[in-house]
Amino acid sequence: MKHLYSKNQEDWMSGADIMVDTVTQTLGPFGNNIGIQRLMDTPFWTKDGAMVAKELVLPDPIQNFGARLIADAAQKTAVEAGDGTTTTVAITGGIIKNFDIVANKYGVDRARLYYRVSEVMKMVSDWLKTKSKPMDSKELLEDVVRISLNGDTKLTELVVSAYDQNSDLVILENGYGVDSYLSQVRGYKFEQGVQNALFNNNIENSCLELDNCYILAFRGLLSNPKFLLPLFEQLSGANKAFVVIGSVVGAALDTLAINKMKGLLNCAVLLPPYSGWKRDEFWNDLELISGCEVYDLMASPELSVTMDELGLVKKIVSKNNSTIVISEDERFVQDNIDARIAYYENKKLSCESTFDTEFCSRNIAYLSGGTTSIHIAGQTETEQRDNRLKVEDAVSAARVAGESGILPGCGIALAKVGYAIKKKDKKFFKGSNILSLFNDDIGKAAQVIVSYALQNPFRLLASNAGESNEVWERIGTIYKKDFWTTYDYSQVPPKIGNALDLGVVDPLGVVISALNNATAVGQMVKMAGVHISDYSDTEA
Repeated sequence: MKHLYSKNQEDWMSGADIMVDTVTQTLGPFGNNIGIQRLMDTPFWTKDGAMVAKELVLPDPIQNFGARLIADAAQKTAVEAGDGTTTTVAITGGIIKNFDIVANKYGVDRARLYYRVSEVMKMVSDWLKTKSKPMDSKELLEDVVRISLNGDTKLTELVVSAYDQNSDLVILENGYGVDSYLSQVRGYKFEQGVQNALFNNNIENSCLELDNCYILAFRGLLSNPKFLLPLFEQLSGANKAFVVIGSVVGAALDTLAINKMKGLLNCAVLLPPYSGWKRDEFWNDLELISGCEVYDLMASPELSVTMDELGLVKKIVSKNNSTIVISEDERFVQDNIDARIAYYENKKLSCESTFDTEFCSRNIAYLSGGTTSIHIAGQTETEQRDNRLKVEDAVSAARVAGESGILPGCGIALAKVGYAIKKKDKKFFKGSNILSLFNDDIGKAAQVIVSYALQNPFRLLASNAGESNEVWERIGTIYKKDFWTTYDYSQVPPKIGNALDLGVVDPLGVVISALNNATAVGQMVKMAGVHISDYSDTEA
């Protein structure tokens, strides 16, 4: 193993620029598809920024260092919001593009400049929250989904219908035939995920998906693998997948992980959610949904279990610290579910805190509402894969918009803020102290960087639509109008009007996540002074 060493920031900045240029090609209705070819896999095309950022690996280790830093911002936004990855990369590119030039021009320290940029971005996020509106109609939901799906009307109808039926319990599956469709299944959700990412079997989507899966659940701590070995032999012989839900540590966890990596067992370990009485209620719900028996290792440290005593579910999907369990029809007893719902209804009456009341209400919704499954199909495997990536983003965008609200779309909200910062418009920022941060030399440098970075997503979106020369003029024109006036870039030249009337809106939560992650990664790229990487002789 050898080491590469570089003090030249341009070496890794060139990799960061390649990542920004590649990912932002997908931005907007007129963005380009990116072709991806993996070894021993079917080539496919996608406009999903997170997928492009994940797949782009540069041959030069130092260049790849810069590229992976930018990709980290995109992946963080994908985890938090499920959408907005390309916007994140665009903002990051805007921050790092002129950072050194501006710092040298004003003669300021780069670290102090970064902290000022972070402070400004935080205040911009807070200000945007005051300008957002709730997604309080089906029409606005359709607008959010349609934009995320790049105008695909058929998939928009499916996602909106799924969200209407149950906004919190929506899963995606590969469908059969040409047309995508919906189905209703019985499910339950809890806020925990796999104990270790190596248990994920869907590498492309960084999640766990198991069909016809056995469940072993227990209270307490399991560290000795000898209690599991007889069960391993039965499951391995039957070629069945199984999930352990409980606290697994030490040799027991190592045994499961090693057998998983060797392909001897199709298994995973999920952490149990909550604590105290809420965890006890979770165990009771799990017994009801899966038919499993929850063993108590605190009362009896020895575990003796056979396949007949395990729970069985139709499907388990775990992603981003959230798990959905789909019940087997034959194990689902409506009378037991109704009794459980009635129990939670009574328990709500005695709850003394809002959090406890919300816990009961949420479980009532899970037990009574079921789960909506979107079956994604396509003419070819390539089309099916692209549709699935788009629908995943759309479902996430709808969820985030419902939780946080909406802003004018097409990147125009950020562009207007950036333009107002450039002009130091006190009227625009009435009630905010943002402009007070731009009085000294550090503030003036931050003003230039933030102004450009916030306008960058709209600039790149318009550039992809063939309007590179008209961008700044368009921002200046629309800036003079109401905050909710925007452009509709589904056509060129774009139509101008109220964002709600045009149906061009962005989820607030996606925009905030993009700002936060772009700012954090922009610091890592620009504050790095030396790069050291390992490479093997075969790579030299």
